[in-house]
Amino acid sequence: MYFIPVGVVGNEQTPAIWVGFSPFTGLAKVRGYERSTPFQFGHKGVEAGLMHTKSVDLRSDRVLGLPTCAYSAGVLCKTGMIKVNIGTINGYNQGMHELIDEIKYSKRKTMAIEVKPGGKVIVRAPMSTRRSIIEQFVREKSGWITQAKARMIKITPGNVQQAYHDGVQILYLGRFWKLTHVDQVKNGLSFSSNKGFILQKDRFDEASKLFITFYREETRRLAAIYIDQYAPKWGLKVRSLRITSAKTRWGSCSGKNALNFSYRLAMLPLEEFEYVVVHELAHIRHHNHAAVFWNFVAQMLPDYQKRRLWLKQNGRKLPII
Repeated sequence: MYFIPVGVVGNEQTPAIWVGFSPFTGLAKVRGYERSTPFQFGHKGVEAGLMHTKSVDLRSDRVLGLPTCAYSAGVLCKTGMIKVNIGTINGYNQGMHELIDEIKYSKRKTMAIEVKPGGKVIVRAPMSTRRSIIEQFVREKSGWITQAKARMIKITPGNVQQAYHDGVQILYLGRFWKLTHVDQVKNGLSFSSNKGFILQKDRFDEASKLFITFYREETRRLAAIYIDQYAPKWGLKVRSLRITSAKTRWGSCSGKNALNFSYRLAMLPLEEFEYVVVHELAHIRHHNHAAVFWNFVAQMLPDYQKRRLWLKQNGRKLPII
């Protein structure tokens, strides 16, 4: 195993500790020069014996896929924390298959490939997976990756940050509404169908929080209306309703029939908003996505497929608040 020596620390009270880092395996090697000297490397606690070498996995402490990755470590000795700069390692993913943009290690048991809107390809792998195994997995899936990338590259990635300057357009229930700045308005933000959004000038720095509060209130109000419309008709009992800040899930239904919805639902057109609520209500009867579940959704909302398709095509284009 190849290690790059990157630092030595020590003083009169604390013996020297040698630190090395392998860019291929994500392991850091540390060597202590005093028996039973306790120290920590990153988030992993190890104990060094006389001239003893330990390897510590730092995958959980770094972000991959960047052209340049910087690393640092802390060595905790009797005299306190000594920070060791491990330095900069360029081109961490050099030599990786040309189809792959990023590798993410986690405490999972299997490998998976994700192709994101815009065409970015991410491999998700267990912590201890060797690079050669990942390479083989990518080669086996290269045909599928190419096809998926061709589809996803046509979809515009989200992550467009919402602006709040005077005159900007704000998305609400599928429509864009003009934002106007004024000297004073109740609660700092208001909305009406004839004036659009009104923001108090001196609360501009709070605009994001004010809009999230607005979206939360509207999502709760509208979700409750649809729940009251559908639940009694289909004999469904909702335990509770909660509004979340989820960015990638519109809603969920717990095993105890508690419904959760993202405040971002308030950006959607009412038809798609209604579909998400109906979808989660259907899970009260069928806690899966089997054919019987979709048949029940179709009973409740016959044109659900059209609304579901709209979400797939446009849901990721919503701005970030």
